[in-house]
Amino acid sequence: IERVIAAIAEAKRPLILAGGGVIASEAWDELIRFAESLSIPVVTSSAGKASIATDHPLAVGGVGNYSRKVANDVAARCDTYIAIGSNLGDHTTKARQAPGPAAKVIHIDLDPRVLGTSYKEEMSVVGDAKLALKAMIEAAEALGLSKKVCPWIDWVKEVQSMVVSWKAAFQEKARDGGAEGAINPYFVIAALNKVLSPDDVLVADTGYMAAFGNACIEVKAPGRKYVRSAGSLGWGFPASLGAQCAVKDKARVICLTGDGGIGYHLTDIETAVRCGLPVVVVVMNNSSLAFEYHIQKLLYKDVVPEANDFLDIDYGAVAKALGAYGEKVRKAEDVEGALRRAL
Repeated sequence: IERVIAAIAEAKRPLILAGGGVIASEAWDELIRFAESLSIPVVTSSAGKASIATDHPLAVGGVGNYSRKVANDVAARCDTYIAIGSNLGDHTTKARQAPGPAAKVIHIDLDPRVLGTSYKEEMSVVGDAKLALKAMIEAAEALGLSKKVCPWIDWVKEVQSMVVSWKAAFQEKARDGGAEGAINPYFVIAALNKVLSPDDVLVADTGYMAAFGNACIEVKAPGRKYVRSAGSLGWGFPASLGAQCAVKDKARVICLTGDGGIGYHLTDIETAVRCGLPVVVVVMNNSSLAFEYHIQKLLYKDVVPEANDFLDIDYGAVAKALGAYGEKVRKAEDVEGALRRAL
């Protein structure tokens, strides 16, 4: 740990990656204290997204695939990458593009089998995220390293400026509501961010929902507030029922899914009603498996419509038929009101 801190002290552009291990160990307070004490920016993996509030001055956003471009740009420029509680797999590193090959990697994880498997690491530390962060805070204090004497203040300002630009670009994308029956998804995400509270738990399905969730959903307080898809398409809705069982009546659970995803477990709306689980499900319905459509278009320059296209189903009516509340939203100006009614 002392050698880790000594290596960080020599950095010019340090960056912390908070992985799922930070969430599993409930180490978000230690992570934030460590980052603040040394003034080091923080990127997160999909599993570690809720390690830090997205509006924190040192928060950059999700890195890797299904992520924020600004986080990948920052990771590609850092010279010291402090990965805590992550296996540094292809998804989180964007196939080893973030961080870049020139960065010194300091890797801390509870599983020794993941150390050194993706990168040639400067240091590999077997350790629980919470305990390791506590030890690093103590070691930094003992060595007299703090944000008051850190030599990378210009780097922090540069990163913060990049994040401000990214957020402005998102707001610009979200400004236009789109046409009736074809609502801009960024507009929907911005409306969802507006109604989310710090205590809410958001569960994102895979595919584009994972991308929208990791890149654009705001986490307003650190903790177990964001659950990424840990399974195949459709996983999000049943997982949100499990999340609601876990939090009971202490928090609201919102599931973000697509029409392709909700189709896998649609009849579990009855399960939710029968078990009294008031999960709010936001179905982004484009009558297709859009992720598959775009992959086919990218790789093969052609698409197979019958493999991707669905009928335009009114899932609000389906929910009502199964005993739940539901409504179909066709106009952008009705999105926020519908979300508030559902919540």
